Amino acid sequence: MTDVLTDTGLKFFGTMTASISHELKNRFAIVNEQAGLLTDFVRMAERGRELDPERLMRLGESLKKQVSLADDLLGHMNHFSHSVDQAACETDIAAVVACIAGLARRTADRRNALLDLRLPETPPMAHTSGFLLMNLIWILLDGAMGPGTDSRSLTLSCESSPEGTVVRMDGAAPDLLQQAVAAATDLSHELGAQVSMDPDCQSVSVLLPR
Repeated sequence: MTDVLTDTGLKFFGTMTASISHELKNRFAIVNEQAGLLTDFVRMAERGRELDPERLMRLGESLKKQVSLADDLLGHMNHFSHSVDQAACETDIAAVVACIAGLARRTADRRNALLDLRLPETPPMAHTSGFLLMNLIWILLDGAMGPGTDSRSLTLSCESSPEGTVVRMDGAAPDLLQQAVAAATDLSHELGAQVSMDPDCQSVSVLLPR
């Protein structure tokens, strides 16, 4: 596992933490701008100008939205950080998929890709490394999103099957899928996962055997 963590894992960790910090800075910048606007409203009121309650309400709702988005991102960051606590353990695969989808949304937005998450009511479990699985899913997502020249809609899902637990991604172009699957070969071997693609359905599946 050492080579995988050194060559792939550290790069993945750096990519994700950089994305998180950029996104948090964007949220803070918006909050700071709106806080400045709120200060302007107060100063205008001090000079006798009547405040517009509806405008203040919209500003307050916008501030709450930014705080909520930042809080969600911090939740994903916390999950991501703790995914390295153990090399392998009984893992909630739905939570892993939700986490990496949340962390990937900034990149998806920049590359004109829409991520749709479909998770079962009962989370499938598997004995695996959450960190390495997120890394594997990220490699597939990163490749499937392409350079961003064309809009793309990708769906991430997971489910239990008789063979084990399956993570599936639908909506990628076959040529992009082939490159992504090839890039994930070493990591899938390290995880003991079976990665297969269906070019006709534009999908790729990761099977974590029982």
